[in-house]
Amino acid sequence: MKQPMITAHSGCENTMRDSFDSLLAAEQMGAQAVEVDVRMDYRGCLRLSHDRRSCQEEYDRAVPFASAAAFIVRHHMTINCDVKEPGIIHEIFQVLHRFGVPKEQIWITGGISPLQLLMDPSITETAHVYLNLEEILKYLYLPEIGWSRFDYQKLIQNPWSILSPAMDRFQDYFPDIEFLFHLSKAEGLNLPYRRMDEEKYRLLESAGIHYSLWTVDEEADAHSILERESPWLDNITTRKYQLIRGVLAG
Repeated sequence: MKQPMITAHSGCENTMRDSFDSLLAAEQMGAQAVEVDVRMDYRGCLRLSHDRRSCQEEYDRAVPFASAAAFIVRHHMTINCDVKEPGIIHEIFQVLHRFGVPKEQIWITGGISPLQLLMDPSITETAHVYLNLEEILKYLYLPEIGWSRFDYQKLIQNPWSILSPAMDRFQDYFPDIEFLFHLSKAEGLNLPYRRMDEEKYRLLESAGIHYSLWTVDEEADAHSILERESPWLDNITTRKYQLIRGVLAG
């Protein structure tokens, strides 16, 4: 059986999210990969931040992305950049290239749309891109309910609070999901584990679509995933790295 990569989620092992302590914890556990949330501050500096900060002073207290990149390179880990602002992708690449990070150690997830990937194929040429499922469902579900009928701020901050009903119709949407995924040239889909079931996995795998799962923090969930022995599962992202690694080791 192919072993999936395990990624230490930002804030792993009860550390503060987007902190240097989170990176240290991942390194000390021997993590293969680490996830970081990336935004740009008001001065044009990339920072580790899940949420948009209200002022530059707040961003000044956030870890610079360049510091995180240097740490990850030094310890030979893969970096999974959860991109919170799609317009910063090439600035992210510039920093990573400055530190000599090869494509093999760069994963991109988060707010990258299939249209952006279609228009800019250099993104998938530069990194392993796992397209977040919600970025596809936005194109399929929102036109049906009407663009004026939902809260854009809520969509940005918590997309699944709006898109959850679309998962109930996953099978109906799947032909378009498959089409947009392949059109984007992404390497796989990044999927919310708790919203998946066997039928959804079956559809993805029958279409030859690789996937990454977030966020798997329970031992029983890890056993359930690994018992499927799917060759299409490329990564598990978790806040409980040691626990999931132990399950994977058997």
